[in-house]
Amino acid sequence: MGKANKDAKRQSKKAAREEKKRREEEIARLQAAWARRHRIHLVSIPLVTAALSATAHWGFESTSTAGLVLITGIVVFFLVALSGIGRSVRPKDGGSAGAINFGN
Repeated sequence: MGKANKDAKRQSKKAAREEKKRREEEIARLQAAWARRHRIHLVSIPLVTAALSATAHWGFESTSTAGLVLITGIVVFFLVALSGIGRSVRPKDGGSAGAINFGN
C-alpha cells in the first residue's frame, strides 16, 4: 500500500511539474509574440504619420491638417511606447505580509 501511494504521489508531482513547464512555455511564446507586434507598431506609427502628414501638406495643401495629423501621430506613438513600458513593470506581491503598508 505504501509503495503504490508513493508512486501515485510521485506521478502527480511529475505531472504538475510538466504542466507548469508547459504553461511557462506558452506564456513565454505569447510574450514574444506581443513584443514582436509592439516593435512593429513602434516602427509603423511614425512612418504612417509622416506619410499622412505629407499627403495632407502637399496633396491637399492644408498645413493645419498636416499639423493636426503630426500631433495626433506623436500622441499615439507616445501612448504605444508608454504601454510597452507599463507592461514590462511587474506588480508588487501584495499577498505577502511584508507588503502591507500601514502609513507609518
